[in-house]
Amino acid sequence: MKNNYIKILVTLLLGFCHNAMAQLQWFGPVTELDNAKLMVTYRLTYREDTTNLEKFGCERMVLIIGNTISNFQSYNKYESDRIGRQKQNEGILLEWVQSGAAQDYACRYQYSIYKNHPNGKITTTDKIFLGDSYEYEENLYTYSWKVVDDTASISGYSCQKAICDFSGRTWEAWFSEELPFNDGPYKFGGLPGLILNIADTQGHYVFEFLSIEKMPEGSKIGKEENDYIKTTKQRFFDAMRIYLKEGGYTDKVNEDFAKKIQAVMKSRNNPIELDRK
Repeated sequence: MKNNYIKILVTLLLGFCHNAMAQLQWFGPVTELDNAKLMVTYRLTYREDTTNLEKFGCERMVLIIGNTISNFQSYNKYESDRIGRQKQNEGILLEWVQSGAAQDYACRYQYSIYKNHPNGKITTTDKIFLGDSYEYEENLYTYSWKVVDDTASISGYSCQKAICDFSGRTWEAWFSEELPFNDGPYKFGGLPGLILNIADTQGHYVFEFLSIEKMPEGSKIGKEENDYIKTTKQRFFDAMRIYLKEGGYTDKVNEDFAKKIQAVMKSRNNPIELDRK
């Protein structure tokens, strides 16, 4: 599903960047963390506005599985970074952006989640709307799963059901031991098989398995070097809430557009993590 307001915003932001990009590199260096073995693709359906739960968005997400580390992010973000770096290396990044091709990779979610990096931790990088980039760590798989007897077949894989409570929601997952990876979408994992489908019991956030494929030989899981503000999860979400409430972005865009964006932000009142400690 295309989000028109995101496309408009991308166009506006790219316009701001044109002059700077003529002199500066858009993408910074990348630290290689692990070899990339598999790409698992999911469809995320989300309902962010509790005042209108009939309204929903969809985004394609990818889980890149390595030997000991995995990375979860938006597919469009993954592709935008990959293609953008390629264009930058070819010296035609500015032309690619000005052509409007980058708009095809607009995405709702800018986070990138690295599981078991560092060992036993989850590292998340994220960006506050038109603001700073942040990085925070939390312990890996702090929730407890209850595996139940229910079974199902998903895309030909035999699956079993498990339930957990995480960040203010109860989640129901379907995992398959035929895919022996203790991983899954978002920050989920820790089961004796890959999580194919998982949703909160209210159906506000639903991750559905689409495909799994081998990564090309030599593929890596990388983390971009950036001037991330190191913080905690709670402080990051507090900063985001305050920033949006006070309209910290309004001095960066024209007044009419700022009002439209502010209305969109007010509708984002149902985040995936309700308990943000």
